[in-house]
Amino acid sequence: MGEFAGFLPGLILALVLPAGLAKAADLGPLNGALAQQVQGWQQSEQDGIVLLSSDGSTDRGRFLLWDAGPAPQPLRSSLLTFTYQGRDARSSLNFLVGNIDTGESCFLAVYPNRDVALNCMNDQGATTLARHEGLAKLDGSDRLQVIEEAGAVTFYLNDAQVARIAGHPAQGGDMGVALFGAGDFMLGHFSVVVPDGTAPATKAPAAGGVAEAPVAETGNRPPDDTHNGRALLDQVFANAPAPRGWQVQDREEGWQVQNADRAGAEYLLPLGLPAANEARRVVSVDVMLAPAGQAQMSARAAAGIFWENPRNGQSCSVQVTSAGDGLMVCFSASGRAVEVGRLPGVVSGPGPHILAVIENGSELTGMIGTDEIATLKGHPSLGGTLALYAYERGAFTYSDLVIQTLGAPTTSAPVETRVPEKTMGTGLSGPLPQFGGDADRMAAAYLGISRSIFLHELGHALIGELAVPSTGPEEDAVDIYSALQMADATVTPAGHALLDRTAPMAAGYAALAWYYSGRVNEQAPQSDGAWQDEHTADLKRFRNMFCVIYGASPAKFSSLAAVVKMEERTLARCEEEFRKQNRAWRAILAPYSRISAENPEGLLPATAPGAEVEVELKPSGRQVGEFLRQSYGDVLRETALSVGRAFALPRPLKITYQDCDVVNAWYAPREGSITMCYEIIEHFAVLISDIEEGTRDGYEQMASAGTPARSAPTPGAAPQTAPQNTAAAVDELADAGVPATLRLFTAPYRGGTPNSHPRAVLTTTEQLSQMLRQNPPPALLDIRPGEGLQSLPGAVSVPGLGDDGGLSDGLQTRVERFVRGFTEGDPAQPLVIFGAGPEDRAAYNAALRVASTGQSTFWYRGGIAAWTALGLPLAAVE
Repeated sequence: MGEFAGFLPGLILALVLPAGLAKAADLGPLNGALAQQVQGWQQSEQDGIVLLSSDGSTDRGRFLLWDAGPAPQPLRSSLLTFTYQGRDARSSLNFLVGNIDTGESCFLAVYPNRDVALNCMNDQGATTLARHEGLAKLDGSDRLQVIEEAGAVTFYLNDAQVARIAGHPAQGGDMGVALFGAGDFMLGHFSVVVPDGTAPATKAPAAGGVAEAPVAETGNRPPDDTHNGRALLDQVFANAPAPRGWQVQDREEGWQVQNADRAGAEYLLPLGLPAANEARRVVSVDVMLAPAGQAQMSARAAAGIFWENPRNGQSCSVQVTSAGDGLMVCFSASGRAVEVGRLPGVVSGPGPHILAVIENGSELTGMIGTDEIATLKGHPSLGGTLALYAYERGAFTYSDLVIQTLGAPTTSAPVETRVPEKTMGTGLSGPLPQFGGDADRMAAAYLGISRSIFLHELGHALIGELAVPSTGPEEDAVDIYSALQMADATVTPAGHALLDRTAPMAAGYAALAWYYSGRVNEQAPQSDGAWQDEHTADLKRFRNMFCVIYGASPAKFSSLAAVVKMEERTLARCEEEFRKQNRAWRAILAPYSRISAENPEGLLPATAPGAEVEVELKPSGRQVGEFLRQSYGDVLRETALSVGRAFALPRPLKITYQDCDVVNAWYAPREGSITMCYEIIEHFAVLISDIEEGTRDGYEQMASAGTPARSAPTPGAAPQTAPQNTAAAVDELADAGVPATLRLFTAPYRGGTPNSHPRAVLTTTEQLSQMLRQNPPPALLDIRPGEGLQSLPGAVSVPGLGDDGGLSDGLQTRVERFVRGFTEGDPAQPLVIFGAGPEDRAAYNAALRVASTGQSTFWYRGGIAAWTALGLPLAAVE
């Protein structure tokens, strides 16, 4: 089975390959179908990628089929790498399994919003067997695998199992790729293999053109300085010692190390590599985990790649665990472990799973498959020796080893890898808290502090530059604005991997900085004039900010609320407090906001003129300043520049990060500028590190293994087929100039709505009438409030379903419970959401909330207005 993923190291390397290493496209058994031309589709090839494009002028899909026939014994694996950019709601990329004799087919569909579903069809209609939210990446690294064995077909995407069918009539016929809708579809590699590495025989081509050539597993061609595969593995294991309790065996599928009964035992096999130093190097290995004979595999079993710096005894490893987690963990010289990154349940089954470390100067990234586990920057373990690693009871098989050196590192001005006693860079002063070597936690702390302080000062600037009202103390108002923006980042993905991954932790640190400061200040004597400060006391600032953040997403911050012992009576008010503050700030800023998906309630056109924002991150003489500038400068710069895109500013706004010799940040109304001092960011980073890590003034790194809880952004649900326009007395698809958005409209819910929906299917009166003639018909949910309403016959009244807030707030949890109960847990049962008419924003909200639960959802935009305009009957609502 190790042959399945022989190309995957090449796929990982594609992330770091230098220009000029182009490869030829290899779509194996699909090549025959590619030779055919289909009207409305354009085809080209460049740098090993086949690009298939449709402008949407045709309804014809593009089918690339292979007459696969029954799977050989013991199994067959089909593998596709791809990405695409869909331009309408109908687009999807599908891997299909179909049987012309039975008329049955199953499609593993990938949608533009990164959701995945397995849909099976016959002449009676379609059934959705499984749906997963946000599983695709659409960044060029997606890998789709279909394994046929023991009369069953299992579908995987990025090593996660999507669904499994057994004895299905769709099996045993055609396989291939189907593309639908307007978009650009990019296919990088398709191969079919069986466990012994031989390609299955290809049947004679069927009508329509299928592959004739034999199939072989290829993958990316490595550059000259590369050592690959089983031969290299044999060299590493030749004469390898077998420590007490471990057995080492050369097996057909790879080299196996086995430990049947020694708890806590480790196996380390050095690879004999010199330090990478200033070279970029990738080391990857295929690993399988299984029980050792009849013995049960330990729940703590893991295997992967280990490295240690002999100069200081610091070490780390990248592992796959028996639970299917991808894990990076680091160890101090004393052996204390600190978890740096974890991807829970990222893979399933015994494997093989691809683990890799990418050494890039002063950085090291750990990968599992194409997923990044974590990145270390300037960590003391770097520059050491590498080894294969196994831990605890189990049988661990290494089936492929790839080592590739790629030349000079891509980073500029790297941070030194060895940490001197008091400084990390030549000539730089001050500490650099590293938060236990946890890369995500480090990013969350620094970005949470930096961005929240900037957003606080931006609140001052918006009040000053736009002359918007502040009805209470301005310092409190801009604290709330900062908290709202930090909370929004936890709910609505920004499309930036680091920001999206660390957003909940960063929001927590934005508030915790004031909590820790308040606790420290409780121990310090207060001056007589402290009560005259325009700033609210630190603990009160924490309460106000955290309440807003918690109210936006209670589930994500409940554990932090418990740690700081926030009272239930306070938490009970936070959800409503978030809504009120969110409505207030969005209403105040709407007249100055350009309309966009991020600001759907903006009252200015997207092209409204306005001044630009200028950003400068000056070099710093302090470690924290330089670390921020070099590591997160792009994020801080983008955060600042987004202000100029969102608001029509009356004059340029200058934002400067610099050394100030003072712990402060400020907005200067006369100059129209914001100054962000590196010292204030360092102050809070040191404060947090001293309390959580046990450091002293930010020094003595990695003193504690404590790590705050992490949460992932809430992904969306798969789109359905978009309807076509129909003529009606009310123009149900009229463009009101409002873009589709994942943000909920705020009260009073009146105004233009988008004429498309990111998660629900927009339907017209004509289409709804056809749906209602089906057996059974869809359920109709009327979201309008009020008593004695007349509505569509059979409609159920669900007022409040479209209230504003966020898609991970308490109401969303209640919506999920309602949908499960109403549909009896059947996600395929269609629910039609409607309200008063095309200007009922609450109906849009309700469709967004319901569709986000994974339920089959239709938004009847025309609502009561369109229904009655056609003279259709009404009845008392149920």
